Amino acid sequence: MSGYWDCYAHAGRHHNVSPRDLLSEMDRCGIARAVLTPFMDAPAFDDLLAAAQALPSRFQAVCRFDVRAGSVDPRPLEKLLASGFIGARIALPQYGSHQPEMEAALSALDSQAKVLVAHAPDGIGLHARQIIEWVNRFPRLRVFIPHLGWPRAGQAAPTDGWAEGIQVMAGCHRIYMGLSALYHFSQTTPPFPDTHGFVQIVLQLFGPARCVLAGDYPAGLSRCSYAQTWECLAQAVGDDSALKVMWAETPRVLWGWP
Repeated sequence: MSGYWDCYAHAGRHHNVSPRDLLSEMDRCGIARAVLTPFMDAPAFDDLLAAAQALPSRFQAVCRFDVRAGSVDPRPLEKLLASGFIGARIALPQYGSHQPEMEAALSALDSQAKVLVAHAPDGIGLHARQIIEWVNRFPRLRVFIPHLGWPRAGQAAPTDGWAEGIQVMAGCHRIYMGLSALYHFSQTTPPFPDTHGFVQIVLQLFGPARCVLAGDYPAGLSRCSYAQTWECLAQAVGDDSALKVMWAETPRVLWGWP
């Protein structure tokens, strides 16, 4: 499992979740590398960057950037990215809204060829066409959409336009999908079979060359272990050759790993 990536794992001292905790789980499950992602309420994330700098063969780190803070100055995000973060987690603004702050953030990400980690729990379908416009205008921008693009609002009803949204985004080659958070959308027990259809739809549209696997640690531990997370994803994918690509090859392209 030396090439295996967890492409989306949370850590943060304010939640008492340390990168060392995650590393222990990774070692038990044979996961080689993880992308450390801050919680949305993270007041700071220097501990994630410190972990990535201390163990560069095991961790990369993403920062969080609030485009609702009211500043159109891209320099704070430019400074964060230049310090070593490989992307920024951003809560997407409402489609069609005036968004100069988002434009500034996109410019900073594009200038350094870093990754926009899109946070859209209301469903990616509401943002799909806007994301395509951004990718078309910013030639070095890559977009990572975790959690299957939120096909459901948790365990409730489907989110608006999910199927249509991922279908139109599939034609844009710098948009990547994360297969993750099956526990969040499922109304059953592991291996969460009622979510496997979502996985198959995303995989069919994007292919393994633009899909990655993610554990969403520690959010899913209330419903399954870290090891079970990977077992559930493997069953949902059901194709060893596709898994091999998503474990090792696609993450390198998405995150720019040498």
